Amino acid sequence: MPTEVPGTAPTPVWCVIANVVTFRPYGEVPEEEGGLGRARGLRIFAGGAKVYVLGQFSGDGGERVKVIGRARGGGRFVEAIVPRKWLADWRVKLVYDPAALRRIAASSSHHEGTGTTEEDRLDCESWARNHEHWARRERAEDPRWVAGGFEEPDPV
Repeated sequence: MPTEVPGTAPTPVWCVIANVVTFRPYGEVPEEEGGLGRARGLRIFAGGAKVYVLGQFSGDGGERVKVIGRARGGGRFVEAIVPRKWLADWRVKLVYDPAALRRIAASSSHHEGTGTTEEDRLDCESWARNHEHWARRERAEDPRWVAGGFEEPDPV
C-alpha cells in the first residue's frame, strides 16, 4: 500500500479502474405501462464516473465490488459496494491523485485490485479482464437489459 512521508508525494499504486455505465435499466414496469425505466448511472455515482475498484464483496460470487469514486454532485470521494454489471471499460492504471491514494489506503478492503510492483500490475490486469468478462455476461443475461434495448457501453 502507498506509504506517505511528510513533505513528499505519496507512492503511486496500480489500481483496477472502471467507469459507471451511462444508462442502466431499472424497475419491473409492464410493457403496457411504458416498459422499463432508464437511469443515468447509479444513485451515488454519475454515468461515466471513474471509480477505483478495490475488491469484490465476499460471499456473493463477486457480483458486487467495492469501489471508491467521486460522488454525484459534491465531488468528494466515497466508498460504496456496487453491482459489477453496472461497471464498464475495466482497466489498470497507476494512481497518482493524493486524495484517491489516501482514500484507497484508508479503505477497509483488502485491496485486491491494487499494488506497487510489476507483479501487482499483472495481477490487477488479470483481475480486471476477469471482472470485465463477467460484467458483460451479467448484463447480457439480465432480461431487463436485453428487453430495454440497452447496448453494450462504449469505452469512455
